[in-house]
Amino acid sequence: MTKEEARELMKKIEKGIKRGVAKALQEHKKMGRSIPIMKRGKIVYIPPEEI
Repeated sequence: MTKEEARELMKKIEKGIKRGVAKALQEHKKMGRSIPIMKRGKIVYIPPEEI
C-alpha cells in the first residue's frame, strides 16, 4: 500500500467514524438519553436537550 492509498483509507475511516458518532448522538437525543463525556479528568453527563 502506498502512502497515498493509506491516506485515502484513513480519510474514509475517519469519515465513517464521524458518521457513526453523529448517528449515535442523534439516537440518544431522540430517545431522551444522556451521554457521558470526559471533561478535565472527570466524567460529565450531557443531557439530551444539550446534545
